[in-house]
Amino acid sequence: KRDISGLQLFKNVEFWVLFVIYFFCAGGSLMFLNNIGVMGEALNESDSVQSNLVIIYSVGNCVGRVGMGFLTDLISKKLSKFWCVVLSSSIIAVTHLVTAFALHPMLYPATILTGIGYGGMVSIMVSLAFVRFGARRFGFNFGVLAISSAASALIFSTFSGKIYDHLSSQAEGGVCYGSHCFQISHIISFVTNTVCIFLGIFLVYYNKKLLLKRKQ
Repeated sequence: KRDISGLQLFKNVEFWVLFVIYFFCAGGSLMFLNNIGVMGEALNESDSVQSNLVIIYSVGNCVGRVGMGFLTDLISKKLSKFWCVVLSSSIIAVTHLVTAFALHPMLYPATILTGIGYGGMVSIMVSLAFVRFGARRFGFNFGVLAISSAASALIFSTFSGKIYDHLSSQAEGGVCYGSHCFQISHIISFVTNTVCIFLGIFLVYYNKKLLLKRKQ
């Protein structure tokens, strides 16, 4: 049973890797959510479509949280829970790679898949914070871990907004229209979530080595 908190938490390798994963995953996902209305406008969609996209994202988020919670319990006796981190990151990475080059036809599927990926990541982070760092200081530990989500939402959304404003300033009428308005943002999200995939795989094998050392 683990009981890690305080200064020990900040010296823990797993904590910092999970912090970075949560930062990148949440950043790309919440950036997508914050831009839904602007994306709808840039693609000449109606206001009702923009409202529907927010609802679809919320449904996907709910499905991701429940589904990933069920999946982690299902595989935990045979596989590392860190594989669920890899799965959630993969969903977002592939989705945003596609939307970088084909946003309009993928707008609805991308919205629900991004919601599923992010919801799944939130669910698995709660589980990992409990399992890897212990129950006694769970509230504090997850609170510190969740700072990455809040910070990344601000940073990614601000950066995406700057890109959109720059493209709008060069467009006729001062408004950017088309999929290219968000291409750079989605490529960045693809790259950062691909990094998360490799970090998740690193955690799988890092923990295998720890278990082997304990057995010896």
